[in-house]
Amino acid sequence: MKVTVTDGERELIRRMLQFANMKQIKSTRQVEALFRNIPGMTGLIMAYQRHEVPTARAERESVSAALRAIASGKKEGLIEAINKTNDMLQHVKGQFRLTEDGMLHLGGMLLGVQACAWYAVALVIDKRRGLRTRLGFCDAPGCGKFNLTFEGRPRRYCDEKHRLAADSVVTTQRSRDDHRGAGGRNGEGLVRARPHLSLRGGTPHEMARNRRVG
Repeated sequence: MKVTVTDGERELIRRMLQFANMKQIKSTRQVEALFRNIPGMTGLIMAYQRHEVPTARAERESVSAALRAIASGKKEGLIEAINKTNDMLQHVKGQFRLTEDGMLHLGGMLLGVQACAWYAVALVIDKRRGLRTRLGFCDAPGCGKFNLTFEGRPRRYCDEKHRLAADSVVTTQRSRDDHRGAGGRNGEGLVRARPHLSLRGGTPHEMARNRRVG
C-alpha cells in the first residue's frame, strides 16, 4: 500500500519514535525540544512544569505500549491501540478521533507533547496512510526500539546484527523446549504405573475350577 503522509506528518512521526525510543528522560525540556518547530505541524510547545519529569516518562511508556500493540500485527492489539489513542486525544486541545475502522479525523493545532505524540500514533494507525505494517519493534536482547520505514521494504530489526541476535534467542529457547519434551518422552517426571500383581495358581476362575477337580 502506498504511503500517504505530508512532509510535516513524516517528521512528526519520526520525532514520536525518538520519544518512544528514549532510554532515559532526565528533564522535561529534553522531551519538549523533540516536538518543537515542525513545519506545518507545531511551533512552540507548551512546557511541562519542571517537576513533571515522571509525567513525561509515563507518557513515553503509554506511547510505547500503543506502538507495541500495533507492531504485534494482531487484531486485538490494533483495537487496543485505537481505544487508547482515542482516549488520550480526548484530553488534548484540538479535534482528533479515530473511528472503529481506524480512519483519522483531525482539526485544530498541536500545542503540547501529548497532542504531538498521540496524533503521530494516530497517523500510524490511520489505514489511509499505509503505515500500520511498516512499524517494526526490534526485540533483540537489550534493544526494544521501534522503527518505521516510509519507503522500500519494511523491517522489524534495527540491523542484521540485531536480527541474528534475536534469532539466536529463539533458537536457544526452542532447543530448551525440545530438551524438556524429550525428557518427558523418556519418562522423566512421569508417575510410573504400578506393575500388575500376578496371582499364584492362575486367575480366580482357574483356581476355583482346580479345587473342584481335586
